[in-house]
Amino acid sequence: MQMLGCCGYAVCEKHADMLLKALSPGEKKEWGACFYWRYD
Repeated sequence: MQMLGCCGYAVCEKHADMLLKALSPGEKKEWGACFYWRYD
C-alpha cells in the first residue's frame, strides 16, 4: 500500500516504489507526505 499525499494505492511488486520494496512484510514507513505499508 502506497499513500502519496491524499491518494492511496495497492500496488504489485512490479509497480511499487523502491521505498516500499525495501520494507519487510508487515513493516510500515512514513516519509514526508508519503506512507508505505507492505502487507504480511
